[in-house]
Amino acid sequence: MKWLFIIYIYFEVINHMVQNDIVVATYNLWNVMFHWPIRKLYITEMIKNSNADVICFQEVRFHKNKMADQLDELQSLLPQYQHKHYQPIARIKENTNIKSTTLYEGLGFLSKHKVLTVNSYNHSTTNRGVDTVARMYTHAQLLVDDIYELDVVLLHFSYHKHSQCSNSADLLKYLYGIGVEHVILVGDFNVYNDYQWPIQALIDGKFQVSAPKACRRHGVEFDQAQYRGYGYGFIDAWEYIHGDQPGYTFSNMPTPGLINRPDRILVSKSGLKVKSIMVNGKGHLYSLYYADYLWRERRLSVMQAMRTGDYRCEWDCGPHGSCRCGICVSSGNEYTCKHSTCSECSTKKLYMYYFFVTSSMVYTCYSVIYIILTVIHFLRRRYFHIYRKIKRIRCLTNHYMFLSCLTLCLLNILFVKFAFWDVLRIIEMQLDEELNPSDHLMVIARIEIL
Repeated sequence: MKWLFIIYIYFEVINHMVQNDIVVATYNLWNVMFHWPIRKLYITEMIKNSNADVICFQEVRFHKNKMADQLDELQSLLPQYQHKHYQPIARIKENTNIKSTTLYEGLGFLSKHKVLTVNSYNHSTTNRGVDTVARMYTHAQLLVDDIYELDVVLLHFSYHKHSQCSNSADLLKYLYGIGVEHVILVGDFNVYNDYQWPIQALIDGKFQVSAPKACRRHGVEFDQAQYRGYGYGFIDAWEYIHGDQPGYTFSNMPTPGLINRPDRILVSKSGLKVKSIMVNGKGHLYSLYYADYLWRERRLSVMQAMRTGDYRCEWDCGPHGSCRCGICVSSGNEYTCKHSTCSECSTKKLYMYYFFVTSSMVYTCYSVIYIILTVIHFLRRRYFHIYRKIKRIRCLTNHYMFLSCLTLCLLNILFVKFAFWDVLRIIEMQLDEELNPSDHLMVIARIEIL
C-alpha cells in the first residue's frame, strides 16, 4: 500500500508538471440576432469541441422577460463551466418594431476554473457622440488547477477609430498598474486593416511615432522613461503561430465576407507561451445541420403572425432584410409591413388555411376508411365476422365517391399553391445572415503557463 501511495503521488506531480496548458477562446455572440434558440445549440457544440477552459463573449444580452442573460442559457447546456460572470454595459433602447425584450448588452465569460476576483472599468469617452455605446473592460483573475494565477482582461473596443486610441490608452495605464505577467487580453478589438495603431500600442506598450495625432495625444506619457524599463510586452497569438496568414474573423457573411481580424488574443511575453491557435464557426456547417429547423421556425412564425395579428419580428432584420409576417425576408430593408399592409398573412389567409387543413383531414380520413373497407370486402370469406358487422356502411366503398374525393384532393393541392404562393415565397426568401451562428468567427488559443 505504501508503494501504491508513492506511485500515486508521483503521477499526480507529473500530471501537474505536464498539463499546464490552458485553452482560451473569444466569441462575439451577436446578441439575439436570427434564431438565438437554435444558434445557442450550435454555439454550445462549438464550445464543447473547442474544449476551452475560459471562453469570453461580447454583445451578450440580458433578457427582460427571463430575467437572465444569454450566458445563463449557455451555462445550463454546459454544466462543466461552473463559473460565470456577466457585466451589463449599455442599456438597450426599446424598439417597438421588434418583439425582443432585452434590457442590457455587455461582456461576460464562462470558466472551468475558479474565479478569484473580477472587476470592470469604464473607458473614457472622447468620441464626441460618434459612438454613443458605453465601453468597459473586465479583469478576471483565475486560479488554474489550484496552482497558477492567470489574469484575463476581456474587452470590446469602440468601432470609432479615434475612440480606439483612447480605449488603448485607458487599458495601457491599467496594465502598467497591475503588471503584465501571466496576462491575456482577449476580445473584439474592432481592428481596421488601415488603422492598426491602437492594437499595436497594446503590443508595444506605447503608441508609434507614425501614429495619427488622435492616437499620439493619448499616448505621449508612455514615452516617459518610467515606462520603458518596465518589461512590458505582448504578442498577437495568431501572428505568432501563423505569421502573415490573414486569419480574418469578420464578417462571417457572404456580403461583405471576411475582410478583417477584430477578434484577437494577446498574450504577455512574461510567463506565457502560445502553442496553437485556430478559428471556428463558419456558416456552411451551421446551415447544413440546422437548415430544416430554420425553415420550420420561419413557417411557424408566419402562422403565429396570422393567428395573433402581431407581424413584428423577434429581432432586427438588418440592412439587407425587411420584416414581413414575423420573419425577415431578403428583399432589402424598405418592405417591412404593418398589420394593414401584410397581405401574405391577413385574416383572410388564416381562414383559407383552416379550410384547407379541415378539408384535407376529411379527405384523408375518408381515403383511409375506403381502403380498409375495400380490403375487407375482397377478403370477406376470411374475415366474414368483421364483414358482417360493417356491412351497413359498405356504401362508403362507393368507387364514384372515392374518385370524387381524390379529385377534390388534387384540386385542394392546386388551390393551396394558388392561394398561398406569396406565403411560401416569403418563407423561402431567407436571408444569408440567418444561415450563420454569428457574424464573427470564434478564436481559440492553447497557451502554456510557464
